Parts: sequence; structure tokens; C-alpha cells
Amino acid sequence: MFNLKLFKILLHFLAWFFAITGVFIIQVVFGLKNIGNQQPVHASLYLEYLMLNLAWIIALSFPISGLFSASSAYISVLLDKSNRELCYSGKTARSRLTLFLAPAATLGACIALVCLLTMLFVVPNANSRIISLVSIIKTGNVASTNNKTDRTMSIAQLMNQVNQLSLESTQADQEKKNELTLKQNKLMVEVYKKFAIPLLGLLLPILGSILALILSKLRSGQRMLLFLFDIAICLFSWLFLITGEVWGDRGALPPIVGMFLSPMLVAGIISALIKRCSEILASPKACV
Repeated sequence: MFNLKLFKILLHFLAWFFAITGVFIIQVVFGLKNIGNQQPVHASLYLEYLMLNLAWIIALSFPISGLFSASSAYISVLLDKSNRELCYSGKTARSRLTLFLAPAATLGACIALVCLLTMLFVVPNANSRIISLVSIIKTGNVASTNNKTDRTMSIAQLMNQVNQLSLESTQADQEKKNELTLKQNKLMVEVYKKFAIPLLGLLLPILGSILALILSKLRSGQRMLLFLFDIAICLFSWLFLITGEVWGDRGALPPIVGMFLSPMLVAGIISALIKRCSEILASPKACV
């Protein structure tokens, strides 16, 4: 059996999670300077603002942490000569591949579940409260929460808005229909985003483990190359996520395609590399 206990990969995950979360928190703290206030504000409001921002920070940092933690945990075991003879005990290439990917897939499933619950039930309410806090800090008055934005709505509220816009478009002229379609696109993009980010959380740890295996066969520089690959994958996956969101909002792509563009990219890379991974695991000298 692949000699990587789940608790070890979780330790790597926690280390990366706290590091990446710290970077996001620093960004939020510096962002507070851009919120001008006309009167003294109690420190508890700033603390609440910071705590509420942890909702989206967790949703974003979990998938990133999953990628880096899976890569670092797997490469540490693969390059440890005392563990190499215990790496693969499956009788067939498929069973070896299953055993090899099991810790990363388990981590990915846990990340996906946490991200999904956070995106569905925590982020909308947190965003709504953040808007109120910003208004209090700036003006001392609470902003009206009657007009919700797409990022403060639940799935049910988003779909209700989409249905209302669909009814309006049936009685509108072509120009008005185009305007309503763009509004619908924006709402549907927000719906699909709540599922696209958790899917990334599932896929990225698996990709990290595959990259660790392939790069472990190099003679030197494995850890540095793996780290650079992780950074590149992280940047491109979030770039495609943001780009897909913009294209979905504007109608350049169907909302579902735009938001799942990034997960499809990661899934495509996994599909392209999985054969090489199987070949390595099928080799009698895979652990040598």
C-alpha cells in the first residue's frame, strides 16, 4: 500500500492552509485602509469584518492548499528511500493507481464538501453582513439590505430571480430581452460558481499527487520543479475561473461552460497525465 497515511497529508494541508490564509488575511487588513470613515469606529466592527471575510478566504484557500499539500506530502514520501520499497503493493497497475491516489482523493473529497457547504450557506450571509459593515464604517449608517446582490443570495433566491427575469423577457422587446438575458447570465454564473470551486477542491489534490509521482523520477530538482508547477497550475486555474466568470456574465460563453472552464482544464491535465502515472506504477522498478 502506498505509504502515505491520511494524517500526514492533513498535516501538510494544515501548514499550507494557514500560510495561504495568512496571505489573504493580510490582503483584507490592507484593504481596510481603503475604507474611509467619517467618525471613530469601534474595533469590534473591524474584527467582525475580518472574521466575516474568512468565509470567502476559506472557500478559495482550501483548493489551493489541497494542491500544494498533496504535492508536498507525496513528494516527501516518494523521495524518502526508506519508504520507497513500501510505495506500491497493488497486484495490478489499476489497483496500484487506486491505492496511490486514495489519500489525495480523500483529501479532495473533504475539501470539496467544506467548500460546497461554505459557498452555499456561509458566503452569501457573510457577504450581506460585510456590505452592512462597510456602510457603517464609512458613514455610520447601516446600508439597506432590501436590494440583494448576486453574491448575497442563496441558490433558491438566485433561481427565483432567474425565473422572474424569464417571465419579464417574454413580454419585453428585443433590446430589453438582451438586457434581461445578461442579468440572467450573471445570476446563473453565481449559481454555478458555488459548485465549480468545490469541484476544483476535489481535482487539485489529485493533480498534485500525479505531478509528484511523475517529477519524482527526475534525477534532481524535483521539489523545486513541483513547486513551480503548482504555482503555474494555481495561477492558470484561477485565471480561467475569473475569465470564465467574466465571459459567462457577458454572454460570450454559456454560464455553465464559463464557470466550469477551470475545472475542465484541471480535469484535462489529469486525463493527459494519468496514463503516464499508470505506466510508472506498472513498472517493476517503480519504487527503485
